[in-house]
Amino acid sequence: MITTIEILFQNAIGKLVGMSNVKARHGDDVVAKAREMYASGLGYRSIGKALGVPRSTVQSWVGKSGTKSRHVAPVRIKVRTRVERA
Repeated sequence: MITTIEILFQNAIGKLVGMSNVKARHGDDVVAKAREMYASGLGYRSIGKALGVPRSTVQSWVGKSGTKSRHVAPVRIKVRTRVERA
């Protein structure tokens, strides 16, 4: 019996981000850089232009939107455990 533990990174609305998402176009390092740039005071458009990604993508990465339900921490970590039988 083998137990596998996966750590999945999610954005503020629970969608998988970075390399936790198998369809991710951008690596975790790009997402982290966008968050650093936002924390330093840059806007979504400026960050998007600098990193070559759409403004809306940057907005989802930093976890901000126009709805109050999304104003939570930008990253959540979910741990998934699977037991594989040999």
